[in-house]
Amino acid sequence: MASTGNEAQRSPEPGAPGQTMAGSEVRRVWLSFGILALAAVGSVARLTPPAPSPATIPPTEVSAERALEHVNVIARERHPAGSPAHAAVRAYLVEELRKLGLTVEVQSGVLTGSPGRGVGEGQAVENILARLPGTAPTKALMLASHYDSADESFGASDAGAGVAAILETVRAVRAGPPLTNDLLVLITDAEERGLCGAIVFVREHPRVQDVGLVANFEARGSCGPSIMFETSDGNGRLVEGFAAAASHPCTTSLAYEVYRRLPNDTDLTVFKAAGLPGLNFAFIGGLEDYHAPTDDVAHLDRRTLEHHCRNAHSVVRAFGNADLRDLVAPNLVYFDLLGAFVVRYPGGLALPLALAAAAAWAVAAWRARREGRLALGKAGLGLLAALLAIALAAAAVWGAWRLALWLHAPNGFRATIDFSARPALFYGVALLVLGTFTLALEFPLRRLGVWNVALGGGFVWVGLALGTAGWFEGASYLFTWPLFFAVAGAACDPRVPSGGRVAFAIPAIALFAPTLWLFFLAMTLHAAPVLAAVAAVGLLPAVPVLEALPARHRVILGCVAAAAGALAMLA
Repeated sequence: MASTGNEAQRSPEPGAPGQTMAGSEVRRVWLSFGILALAAVGSVARLTPPAPSPATIPPTEVSAERALEHVNVIARERHPAGSPAHAAVRAYLVEELRKLGLTVEVQSGVLTGSPGRGVGEGQAVENILARLPGTAPTKALMLASHYDSADESFGASDAGAGVAAILETVRAVRAGPPLTNDLLVLITDAEERGLCGAIVFVREHPRVQDVGLVANFEARGSCGPSIMFETSDGNGRLVEGFAAAASHPCTTSLAYEVYRRLPNDTDLTVFKAAGLPGLNFAFIGGLEDYHAPTDDVAHLDRRTLEHHCRNAHSVVRAFGNADLRDLVAPNLVYFDLLGAFVVRYPGGLALPLALAAAAAWAVAAWRARREGRLALGKAGLGLLAALLAIALAAAAVWGAWRLALWLHAPNGFRATIDFSARPALFYGVALLVLGTFTLALEFPLRRLGVWNVALGGGFVWVGLALGTAGWFEGASYLFTWPLFFAVAGAACDPRVPSGGRVAFAIPAIALFAPTLWLFFLAMTLHAAPVLAAVAAVGLLPAVPVLEALPARHRVILGCVAAAAGALAMLA
């Protein structure tokens, strides 16, 4: 029967029942998944610290090879506070700072009346303080670390690397034009006994009044990127300065939000309490070496030492000639993009941006409903399906983790295992999440349709974007920006092929993958189920690409990914 011209001609959506996909389209969909996988692996790979520079580079640049000479001396023996080896390290550092032309003093004192830090009560400290005068100082820029080791540790990473990075930075500064501001070097004592040296310094030394900014260098491991993970409050100018100067930035305001809610302390905790603006740097890979006999020169990653040096030098380049009299400015939301540069914007924009993303999602949902692609009841079921898929992914990872503990307990497999030592575990978790997530959504995709699942799952993103913008400002970017792209993908004509849709899922993958890697390093396997749930949230924008596969292929993908992930976790 011929058409009268009044009947709507509707093309079935890709993957809809009754539609057969051409082999070329299936290959394009699999290629799309390959692109997403490359985005994930590539963004994690960008967290690798820069290659160590040789000692032959220009003297005005920093070199891990030169810094390593200091680490070799500092970490020659275990040197806890008060030990003869500790005194030898102090003598070496005093001499090296004097060789660099700095005025050096040793501040002696005894910690008394330290509330909440009884372990350091009565601890004698000898801080090393050195000064390089500036030509017209506004205030002083202070680089800080500590020179004592934990009792069982050689202290190569914690914090020999930080001390060496500071010495190498001072050497590079001395090789160039003089700074406007005074440069102070504070190498504290008895940090491992309860931040004792830092407390004595801020309580008793008159130089504390001169400090306009402090940059502290720490370690909780032996490898991985040197992360700018903490700032003082009112960090706008601090982040702007570091972002402009850093050659290989690794930082996120999400870490700032998390760390300030944790009970963990470093010397910067003391400096911040004294009202000093500050930046904190640390590397966190190689947790098995933290406060352990293996915190030695052999286990310290030279690339990590290079990154520590570059960060210290970046701070001096950014603030050595800046006005340090008033560094307090409204907080920024910030994150590095593939280790290339730092995206940042005022924290006050976090909520308006989240509201705009939520409004865009609402418009996309309204448009899809008008076009018959979305039904409110089915979208509600799509939300439930998305939440169930997230919960099942977390449960699968928890089950594999518990089984791994049971299988490998006799061999010393620990719940605190470090992912930098066994990266296959991280990718195992990722594959298990992908497989469980895919299988969990198979039935909803068949019965509800892709747009009801995708836009229903958008409720999760809207809630997270608004919630973090309101109460966890520094984390809001992780949900707001991928939501904008996911909405753009959902607003596409349903006939757009999967290869065109994949672009809208890349931002979520590129932001989530490195963030999850860093938090796996920080929180270890204990937190795997929680982070698995977050990873599943990051997969929601990829639902349209997933749906473009034939059902049989989705099941194969889910089964293979889940099996490979479980095997990687259990091996």
